[in-house]
Amino acid sequence: MKPMTRWLAVVGLVVCLSAMAVPSTHGYLWTGNSYYSVSYTDSSYSSYISKFSYYLNESFRSAFRVLGNRGNLGKITIYFYYKAPASNGTYEVANAPVGGQTINLNTYAIQNMAGNEIGATIAHETSHILFCNYVNGKYWYNTSTQMWYYYYMLTESLARFTGDQSYLYGAKSGGKWVQKYSASYIRLQLLNFSYLSSEKILSWYGAGYYYNNLSTVTDTYLVQQVLWQFQAMGHYFTNGNWNMGYKPLMYTLYYMRAYASKDGVYLRSSNYSTCRCYFEYAFYKGYGYYANAGWIYGAYYNTNYLYGKWWYQWYVA
Repeated sequence: MKPMTRWLAVVGLVVCLSAMAVPSTHGYLWTGNSYYSVSYTDSSYSSYISKFSYYLNESFRSAFRVLGNRGNLGKITIYFYYKAPASNGTYEVANAPVGGQTINLNTYAIQNMAGNEIGATIAHETSHILFCNYVNGKYWYNTSTQMWYYYYMLTESLARFTGDQSYLYGAKSGGKWVQKYSASYIRLQLLNFSYLSSEKILSWYGAGYYYNNLSTVTDTYLVQQVLWQFQAMGHYFTNGNWNMGYKPLMYTLYYMRAYASKDGVYLRSSNYSTCRCYFEYAFYKGYGYYANAGWIYGAYYNTNYLYGKWWYQWYVA
């Protein structure tokens, strides 16, 4: 998964890093944070922990601010792995499973990152974990290939907003930590790469499709268009609100969770049309009231309508 708070917290007494690392079945286990543990096999990996440990509280809290108190099953374990860039020039910065409680950091990618950049990566992956755990994504995203694209359309957008906007250690300006990307900067990049790409305009579904098939995309401008479109979508789904959960989004996630609660039906049906119907209905229940001042049942509620408003705001206005 490609990643794209300053919330100062007192974590008790400062303890020497080596004192927090204890032998484990995997080699070493660092437990010096309330939200994360780090398991590693090589003692030299402790240097990475030294770089990002200060930023871990904010990694979790930035995801928490976007998604609310949802999907948290306790401590998340961070592991390391090594993977060199793929031939097409892209590579994985982190490879967290969808859901569960583990994050895998690619040491090839993070070796030259500053601690706050690694923290943003962890925030991004934490968003995926909380999202999937809450909406029961592991039960419904693989009901069909098409639903996987819709699933990833939403979770990747929220993860990018988490890592690049809610995460307040994103970048420094005038000596102060600020969000990494502003809305105006995101739009500028999106318009630039969409102009250069072969697609020009992408649907939300299309963004999910191409992201899950990036290894087959030869148009580098299209790759960038997809990544910046996720940034714009994340901003739209949250209304740019990184300080607390945005109600339409919270309602949408609540109904997705409800529709994924029963095996074989709703979002867990093997029938794509059924899954798509309830995915759309979750958006209706979450965003419909905010999309329609008159709250007309059955009108202008689904992702197509919301996409139209988003498209005008980010591609046209």
